Amino acid sequence: MAFHPSGELVATAGFDHTWRLWSVETGDELLCQEGHSRAVYDVSFHPDGSLAASVGLEAHGRVWDLRVGKCITTLVGHVKQCLSVDFSPNGYQIVTGSDDHTARVWDLRKRGCVYTIPAHSRLISAVRYEPTAGGYFVTSSYDHAVKVWSARDFSCINTLRGHDAKVMCADVAPGGATCCTVSYDRTLKLWRQQG
Repeated sequence: MAFHPSGELVATAGFDHTWRLWSVETGDELLCQEGHSRAVYDVSFHPDGSLAASVGLEAHGRVWDLRVGKCITTLVGHVKQCLSVDFSPNGYQIVTGSDDHTARVWDLRKRGCVYTIPAHSRLISAVRYEPTAGGYFVTSSYDHAVKVWSARDFSCINTLRGHDAKVMCADVAPGGATCCTVSYDRTLKLWRQQG
């Protein structure tokens, strides 16, 4: 699930091979986007709200132009299912996380993958950019770790260890000072970024 930057719309991902756009005010379905051949796991919006990216049990993602309701590019490169996607605040980079243990960074200007990060030893459950400046992004994994990656050179800045089970989700607060993670160990952890 993801809120549109306007705050007036919300997108949901579905096991029916679609993702849907809903009005927050009325609860009405505004768009049912078909095109995936398997379940959809995650949706993310471009910062200006004109594009959406979706990923799922296929080994690729899709980028959609919301103004016309069509897929404008396919993100092909992962070898197993994609479970998470996020747009960079700059609007031209997208990060995806997969069951193939990698995170891939895509550049919409080049229409392709610009970097593949062998990020974890097990599947990547979530990827999220720091939403204000986009200086880094995080990946969470079933290997019990969360890693912080530079958005400039894709190097690992930090590894957050402390969970005793699969890390299911991660997100970064606006401003980037705090990261939140949730795990199968039944804990929610708040991490403060230094510097």
